[in-house]
Amino acid sequence: ITLGHDVRVISDVAHPYAGGRAFGLFDPRQWAQKNCFIPDILFFIEGGTRRLFPAERVSEATKHVWYAIDSHIHLQEHQAVAKLFDLTFVAHYEYVARLGVDTTHWLPVAAASMSHVETSQRDLDTAYVGSMNRGMYESRARLLDMLMQRFPRSYIGRAKPEEIPAIYHRAKIVFNWSLNNDVNMRYFEAMSAGAVLVTNKLHASGAEFLFQPGIDYLEYADEANLLQSIEQLLNDPKLLDQIGRHGQKTVQAKHTYLQRAQQLMQQLGSLKTSVHPTPLECLNAYEKMDCPEGVALYASRLLSEIYRRR
Repeated sequence: ITLGHDVRVISDVAHPYAGGRAFGLFDPRQWAQKNCFIPDILFFIEGGTRRLFPAERVSEATKHVWYAIDSHIHLQEHQAVAKLFDLTFVAHYEYVARLGVDTTHWLPVAAASMSHVETSQRDLDTAYVGSMNRGMYESRARLLDMLMQRFPRSYIGRAKPEEIPAIYHRAKIVFNWSLNNDVNMRYFEAMSAGAVLVTNKLHASGAEFLFQPGIDYLEYADEANLLQSIEQLLNDPKLLDQIGRHGQKTVQAKHTYLQRAQQLMQQLGSLKTSVHPTPLECLNAYEKMDCPEGVALYASRLLSEIYRRR
């Protein structure tokens, strides 16, 4: 989604939209000079691999912006990284204040717009796409075991990103168990596909500003309530279709990637100032991000600064 802008993508994973690949510490200034392309905005998105990180400012004219996706897991890292950028977008509402910088804005995740599939054409009672790590998510694993036993016509497990829409199109219900109060991708992707999201109840997460429980999706309080909600939906196709359609309309009206890109550009249009992080702030951020190349680079710069002051 370019909105008429010239966009160049550098990624640490192969993708049709990525014009280049890089790993570890990436020097955007060197890349910009080599490609004769000085961007107005450098937009860094925290990826799942966390193996790519920009090292330098491109230029004084270039605004450096980033998108913090997993602040509910990496809060200390994100608090340090936010000091390096002119503007921070954070995916989870409650962390806007907790990152500790004034130039932080809430930008929830989103989903692609999808077509509707009739309930009668969906062959999966429930679906869950995500981690099966029992050590980290013991409570979720226990609920998934129960779902697989109670509802054998289900898809439970991992999938490639490009496979997820088809799985959710087949599912009547998408199960979710949020970690640390996060409004995750399942909210948006499940509803966009017209499946009914059934999720654990969150508290002051921002979901209350995005969706209406009981109308766009259902919440459960415990294991018994989860089973009751799923069985009620499976036994009432009319209710299943009603909630699925309403959730889908809400996502398509307010929470697509196009709308997020428009919101992002509105915020960027009002950005006037730029930050100048110290070598110590950079060193701290790269140490938190477990980026040894960055630590080495800014440790040497910090030492040089100390010697100049002697």
